[in-house]
Amino acid sequence: MVKEASGPQPKGWHDDPIKAVEQDRFNRAPVAERIAKLIHRNHSVDSSIVYGLEGPWGCGKSSVIALITTFLNRCQESKGEWRIVSFTPWATTGIDGMLSEFFAALSSAVPDASKKKREKLLKLLADYMWIVRSAAPFVPVVGGMVGSAAEIVEDKLQKQKPWKVLFEELSNELRELNSPILVIVDDIDRLQVDELLVLLKLVRLLGRFPGVDFLLAYDEQTLVDVLRSSGREDLSQARARAFMEKIIQYPLTLPPLLVGQIVKLISDGLNEVLLLDKTGKGFESHRIDGIILETMPSQLGTPRALARFFAQLREEFIIHAPGEIDNTDLVLAVFLRVQFPSVFSQLQDWKTKLTATDGSQIVFTSS
Repeated sequence: MVKEASGPQPKGWHDDPIKAVEQDRFNRAPVAERIAKLIHRNHSVDSSIVYGLEGPWGCGKSSVIALITTFLNRCQESKGEWRIVSFTPWATTGIDGMLSEFFAALSSAVPDASKKKREKLLKLLADYMWIVRSAAPFVPVVGGMVGSAAEIVEDKLQKQKPWKVLFEELSNELRELNSPILVIVDDIDRLQVDELLVLLKLVRLLGRFPGVDFLLAYDEQTLVDVLRSSGREDLSQARARAFMEKIIQYPLTLPPLLVGQIVKLISDGLNEVLLLDKTGKGFESHRIDGIILETMPSQLGTPRALARFFAQLREEFIIHAPGEIDNTDLVLAVFLRVQFPSVFSQLQDWKTKLTATDGSQIVFTSS
C-alpha cells in the first residue's frame, strides 16, 4: 500500500485554517459552496436568520467558514455585496467586553454609504449598545422579545430613547442600506456557561436586526455539556438541544471524512514521510497495512488529528539517525504515543516481553 516516494521535503504544520479553495485537501469546498448558496438564497432585508455549523473539534469548521466567505463574496445578483464580519466572544472579558466586541464587529460591517448616513447609523449603533449594556442584567435568557428590560432602563434614563424605538430606527436604517450582512461567530463552545448565555442573549434577543444573518460554529456535544453545567438540574441533554433550537434556525452538520478518504490521506502522508528516510528501506506492508485500513481511520478521523499525527511523525524521522529505528516500528510507536499515550507509557515496562523470543505474552487486564 505504501510505496517509496521522492520529491521536496514536506512543510511543517501550523494548524491554521485554509484560505483558498486551492488549499482544500478534504473536499470541503462543495459543502462550503452549498452553505454559501443557502445563506445567499435565504437572505432577506426584512428578517434575520441564524445558521449553526456543527462538527467535532478539529474537523475543519474554521476552514469551511473561510471557504463560505469566499463563495459568498462571489454571490452578487440583486442582493448586493455581502458584508462579512467575525465576532470573537471568547477573546473578550466579561459582559461589557463581549457587548463592545459585538457592536464593534457590527459597526465594521456598515458599508461606506454617504458620510451623513454612515454617521447616523453608527450613532444609532452606539446608542443601542449603550442601552443594551444597561439592560443586560434584566434581559431573559429565553422567551419573547425584550419588554420589561426596555421599560426599566427607560425609567432610569429619561433622556435616552427606549430600546424598542432604537431597535426600530436602527432596523430601518439597515433596511435602507440594502446590504446583506453576515456575522460569523466561531468556536462558541470555548465559552464558559455565563459567557455562552450572554452570547445567546445577544443573538436571540438583541442582535437580530433585519438583513443581518449569523453563522455560529461549534461542537454540539461540548455546547450541550456547557449548557448542562449551568447548575440547572432539570436541563437534560434533550432540553439543552431544544434550547439551542430556539436560537438556531438552520443547523448544518459538517460531514465526517469517509474511511476511504482517511486511508488515502494516511497512505499519502506516509509516502511523504519516506522522503525523510535516507535508508530507502520503506515500510513493511504486512505489518502496517492492516493498521492503516482498520485502526488508524477510527483514530485519525479529522483533519487536525491527521495533521497532528504526521507533524510528530515527521519530527521523529528527522531527529533519529537513518537506520537507528525500524521505519515501521517508528510509525507504530508514534501512533501509540499520540492516540494511546497510556499504552505507550507502558512500553518500556513491557520491553522484555515484547522483545522475547521464548513465546512470552503480555496479558491485558481491565484495570
